Amino acid sequence: MAYVILNPNETDKTHFYKIAADDAEKNNLNINESFQVFTISDEDFNNFKKNSKEVTGHNGTNYTWEDKGSPATQEVLDQTLSQYASYINTFLLSNSNHPDYDFWTTYKNTCESFDTSSLTYPMTVSWEEHCESANIAYKGMLQLP
Repeated sequence: MAYVILNPNETDKTHFYKIAADDAEKNNLNINESFQVFTISDEDFNNFKKNSKEVTGHNGTNYTWEDKGSPATQEVLDQTLSQYASYINTFLLSNSNHPDYDFWTTYKNTCESFDTSSLTYPMTVSWEEHCESANIAYKGMLQLP
């Protein structure tokens, strides 16, 4: 069972603040009881984490999802990876004792050093789907504590 975490005042339930694969990951997100927490299936979690699906609605019980496009150009992927590295670096600067520090350090290094010219464009899969198929360890940015 996986989770989506929303800000306390989120009303339409579709603007996720964080996601977590399981209880342990949820507990490491440093959130308090005021955040809204909903369960989602592992399949929905993995599709969202891979950036292959995006949430389009919530009916009070379940989420609806649609396919999401992939970064079409090398320039877009370069910008995406640079942004990811920056977000991760911000986390790392003030969380050296976090249990996932080493994982995020490794992923930041991957984002900074990956040779995007080695891929074929336009991409037909997301960066995250590429990571999964190439056995590159990654997490979705909403898993960043």
